[in-house]
Amino acid sequence: MALDSSLSLSRFATALLLILVLSVACRGVEDQLQNGGETDEAEADAGEGGDERADTSSEQEFPSDSETVDRRGDGDVLEESEVPPEQPRQPPLWELTGVALWRNDATAAYTIFHDDTCNDSVDHQFTQADPALAERGLVASFGAIAEDCEERGLWNSLEELRQHGHEIANHSYSHLNLTLSSTDLNQEIEQAHREFEENLADFSPSFFIFPFDAFNDSLVERLRGLGYLGARAGTRGTNTSNFSDGLRIKFDVYGPGYSIYVGAPATPCVSVNSGDDWDETTEACRSYILNQYVDDVISVGGYGLREFHSLDGEGWEPLPLNEYEEHLDYVAQK
Repeated sequence: MALDSSLSLSRFATALLLILVLSVACRGVEDQLQNGGETDEAEADAGEGGDERADTSSEQEFPSDSETVDRRGDGDVLEESEVPPEQPRQPPLWELTGVALWRNDATAAYTIFHDDTCNDSVDHQFTQADPALAERGLVASFGAIAEDCEERGLWNSLEELRQHGHEIANHSYSHLNLTLSSTDLNQEIEQAHREFEENLADFSPSFFIFPFDAFNDSLVERLRGLGYLGARAGTRGTNTSNFSDGLRIKFDVYGPGYSIYVGAPATPCVSVNSGDDWDETTEACRSYILNQYVDDVISVGGYGLREFHSLDGEGWEPLPLNEYEEHLDYVAQK
């Protein structure tokens, strides 16, 4: 398999931690079993030393092999025939043969992220994206706006996405630019966080999506202090496999006028300018930026995050449903 196409950062971090715990446990079991012989020898040495001390200090008598011995300490004599035989040493319970960086030992990993979930411009995420993903056995991540989920009563719909295996990310309380001094950060980050915890079963968000992809160092550290594992707060591009900070994940944006491939020479997007609307581009260009990003991630054995918003002619930079499904087919066959 070349691509793990259902990775969320929180799952990656949890899986890596589990692998480390298991490896430590394996080593502990092996050490204990290997040290058993050393313990026996140490006890034997101590016994010999004890015999010497006994010879010099007293004339203590020890039962011979032919004598019966009270070995239970209860006054009853245990016959030699009742002594249980020594059990053979058992092999290790686990054998650690290696650590897979990506699930199923894939070459690389890729996450599809749908922004603005619960906003009325992207209801097709529930009715079109979710079924299309399920049909291909894929899962994605959805960045939900807490206020919209509350006002429109969509918590059950969000919970259904979770039950289908998708990740829910905190996309703020009301989708304001968090870098502006007028923004109430406690409401946009912490209150939104509480809303997700209170309305989704046994859930606490661990990934944050900055509205408008607007962030600064102070905001990133605020998330770190709250215990978030990841955030889309990096530059545009792909992540190498050894990326060091999950809160600064690199990514690429759809549509074509906002992608890293805008105006790329010798490609179907060569004539696209920064900020061009999706309907000013060709289907060939739109397909190129979606699939080329996947190929580039695989080529470096790294991790890629694709930012989507809308489908089928609604909302910001909508991707036609048939083109979305073609991209999912491309991802699934990787």
